[in-house]
Amino acid sequence: MSNEGLSFTLPYEQGVERVLAALGKSFTLVENPVEHDRFQYFDTFDWRLFKKQRIMAYCKPVLELQSLDHQEQEFQIDCNQAPVFVWDLPEGPLRNDLEPVLEMRALLPLVDVDQETRRYNLLNGDDKTTVRFEIWSRKVMGPDKEWTHLDPEIAFFPLRGYEREYQQALKKVEKWAHSKTHSLVDAFKSVGLTPLDYNSKPNLGLHPEMRSDEAGKQIYSCMMEVIRRNMDGIRKDLDSEFLHDFRVAVRRTRSGLSQIKNILEDDVLERAKTDFSTLGKMTNLMRDLDVYLLKHDEYRNLLPVDMQPDVERFFVHLRDVRKKERSVLLKKLASPEVSEIFGWWEAFLSEPVPEHPQPIFAALPVLELANKSILKRYKRVCRDGALLRQDSPDQLFHDLRIECKKLRYQLEFFISLYPKGRISNLVSRLKKLQNGLGDFNDFYVQQETLKAYVHEMSVRSNSARDHVLAIGVLIGVLCEKQRNLKAVCMDGLKTFLNHETRQLFHDTFKAQKGGKK
Repeated sequence: MSNEGLSFTLPYEQGVERVLAALGKSFTLVENPVEHDRFQYFDTFDWRLFKKQRIMAYCKPVLELQSLDHQEQEFQIDCNQAPVFVWDLPEGPLRNDLEPVLEMRALLPLVDVDQETRRYNLLNGDDKTTVRFEIWSRKVMGPDKEWTHLDPEIAFFPLRGYEREYQQALKKVEKWAHSKTHSLVDAFKSVGLTPLDYNSKPNLGLHPEMRSDEAGKQIYSCMMEVIRRNMDGIRKDLDSEFLHDFRVAVRRTRSGLSQIKNILEDDVLERAKTDFSTLGKMTNLMRDLDVYLLKHDEYRNLLPVDMQPDVERFFVHLRDVRKKERSVLLKKLASPEVSEIFGWWEAFLSEPVPEHPQPIFAALPVLELANKSILKRYKRVCRDGALLRQDSPDQLFHDLRIECKKLRYQLEFFISLYPKGRISNLVSRLKKLQNGLGDFNDFYVQQETLKAYVHEMSVRSNSARDHVLAIGVLIGVLCEKQRNLKAVCMDGLKTFLNHETRQLFHDTFKAQKGGKK
């Protein structure tokens, strides 16, 4: 959608005809051939391009990355079809620019815009062209596959030496024209799309004096919404992040149930713990397979060039297993058991909190509960971290990773209770430690998976020697990377446990009655 020239919107009903009739009284109108274009606009499910004030547009065979504010072209390439993933793009500046933004997320079609462009010249009595103008008639199709018409737009383009005629043309249309023109956001909204309507993290407006059980219900309701929003993407297998966000929302719920203590009745708490444990376990294998397949190129590049083809058999095996596991997972998600879990939990969350609750912290102001809970978890991280050494068993690194994850979930649950930026600062410090511990654990899990695969291959008479050898080399490389990460983890731990961070935690979560300052 162009912003060139001085543009106006016209009423959808008869606006164009009235403007043409008015201009025809003072000028000779010459109409040029009508042009028709179909644009398709793309972004990820979590609006990664939109967050960067950008959008992807495709009008076959041209693919453009546009700035959202002025819809000016940043990159343009020719391609036979719109890409789904960033790795579908050819090597070059556009792909390099988008790789760190899109990562593994799919580009999904948002809207189709069908545009008719009618171009006119306004001639004076000497048959000289004095003004050019265009009329854009657009209709928009969204996910429901129904077309919605936008009000037409008209844009005037002055020519040097004919300023008087230009102003005369503008005056002729001012009766019907409106200065506001359409943006791409208007096109989204016309078909029911709301940009930035999805956030996988808790996005709550808790206030310090809110009852803790009410705050807990808001947290769990937010996580349940994330679970629901990702179900369709899991069913359609659009990209791996739908399952990832589903699992993280389940994990956050389980973490809240175990850490935000004494706000729910015992029977409700135990049932929820059991049910969300079930949801987590049924997705474990599928997620592991997704992670390995996403690491295809990384694994290959860890091997000598002449051994890289020998590892392909492993990924063929993973894709076969994933295909079967996806079928199993979809049946589980569609089962009466999962429907019952969702149904009773959402019904419970929608109920008002009792006036006189039994759990001892249910009516406690949430700020007090958050302070106690977060400080307790931070002290546990400090305790476990202080015992860790570079030569400690792998299991202790894994245990610390879990504790850090629980602490981070709590910080994110209650972020709205504290001064702006304070929690983000703490999360940033924690994330640096988490990244090292997470990579360390990933390398361990990957080695164990590869060892199990090699064992399976070894009992088969037709196993290829070169293939098994390549997997063995890969295990060795991963083992070395994991070993080196211990030093990285220890450095991150040292920073996170320093006096400055300890003081920041104490100052933020010490017993206090107030909230944001």
